[in-house]
Amino acid sequence: MQSLALIEEGKTFAFRYYLPMREAVVQLCASHGRGRDAIFGEMVAKAQAAGGARARKIAKDNSAAFEIFEADFFPRVAKYRQHFLRQK
Repeated sequence: MQSLALIEEGKTFAFRYYLPMREAVVQLCASHGRGRDAIFGEMVAKAQAAGGARARKIAKDNSAAFEIFEADFFPRVAKYRQHFLRQK
């Protein structure tokens, strides 16, 4: 049972770690790409604020994930139906 607890703990950590990026992706899609720089800047600020001692790494990882989404997936996303950001 300890393994299940570790898995659940890891999921919670990953969810919080990349939450700024996921929120930014939803905003980017909702705005059809308009205001990208402001959305990106807000994401970096949120990631740094949530990061504590590891703020720089968290902001860098969120930025990299956002840029990958933007380059690889955003051009193919017409619209989303529901974002599920705050739901389990």
